[in-house]
Amino acid sequence: MKKNVDGIFFSPLERVPDADRINETICNKIQQEGIPLILIDRDIVPIPQKSPFDVVCLDNYSAGAIMAQHLIQAGCKHIYFFHRPDSAYSVRIRFLAVKDTIQEQGLTFNVQNDFCGNPEDLDFVKTIPVIKGETGIICANDSTAAVLMSSLEAIGHKIASDLLICGFDDMKYSRHLKCSLTSFIQPCKEIANTSIDLMIRRIKCNDRLPMNVYLNGQIIKRDSTRFI
Repeated sequence: MKKNVDGIFFSPLERVPDADRINETICNKIQQEGIPLILIDRDIVPIPQKSPFDVVCLDNYSAGAIMAQHLIQAGCKHIYFFHRPDSAYSVRIRFLAVKDTIQEQGLTFNVQNDFCGNPEDLDFVKTIPVIKGETGIICANDSTAAVLMSSLEAIGHKIASDLLICGFDDMKYSRHLKCSLTSFIQPCKEIANTSIDLMIRRIKCNDRLPMNVYLNGQIIKRDSTRFI
């Protein structure tokens, strides 16, 4: 496998059948070959576990907490977290941050606030309790949010009037949706630069203890989180 490979950057797979096993198999094979490996965006195991590899990613806990606080300040009293099945472990960290922040503010957040499913499934989307002017939904990412916004409007809800919604990653289309989407932008350039620095460190000495590097992002506020 090695064949003049000095190091490998790997972003673990998600939302594919048996992703955990595939990720573990890939990383173990790289490790067995003695090739330095840097994981990008997320680890291959859930917290509080830690893989034996360096990880460079967004500070997902901070990001989730900031998004939850933003919706609370915008007037939301009933906040839900929406994600697709088999999402990345980074989504789980965002969820925990949202839960902690909401509960610390004295609002309710329990299993009824966690929606895991297909945002295109109108019957499933109808199960989300929407109280006009008091409801907020934090989506695991912008792609989920964009589809969910369409589904919510299809069943009669108006974004920014009935409820607020936000996502993560600040995809290019987010600002161009019918109701521009509030999102949390990842520090992609800093993630890339830090990953290169860690790879150089690994190539020089691959026996170092594994390191996690969490970088700050920024919330981009748009129309989807302003009640009108």
